[in-house]
Amino acid sequence: MKEDLDKVKLLARDLRDVKEYPRSPRETLGGYVLAARALDKCRAVLVGWQGEYHSNCPLDQRWLKFAEIDYHAYGSFVATGATSSSVAPMGRQTPYMLYGGEGRPHAPIMFHTMKTSRRHLRTLI
Repeated sequence: MKEDLDKVKLLARDLRDVKEYPRSPRETLGGYVLAARALDKCRAVLVGWQGEYHSNCPLDQRWLKFAEIDYHAYGSFVATGATSSSVAPMGRQTPYMLYGGEGRPHAPIMFHTMKTSRRHLRTLI
């Protein structure tokens, strides 16, 4: 995969000096909570606009572990200038290189989203 940091810059949020914020951990991407925020932070790190935010932090790792995504493969894919819709895990229609084949069935994704957003999210922020 070829990096396209110019394209990433167009998609990234500038998290330096409170210019912009990453999306809320409650906002979903492809049915997952935490995913949109992790993507915003990953893009910002790739272009050096992360400010005080960290990509692959414990909160991001929680989502990556559940979705069975390797962070380095994820970061490499995001560095190609992938849009949110191409990064979003979408049940069984996930990109093979990130999710190792078929991906997760929809029911565990919904359970994870409900469980994380209701009980655990407040303790993680």
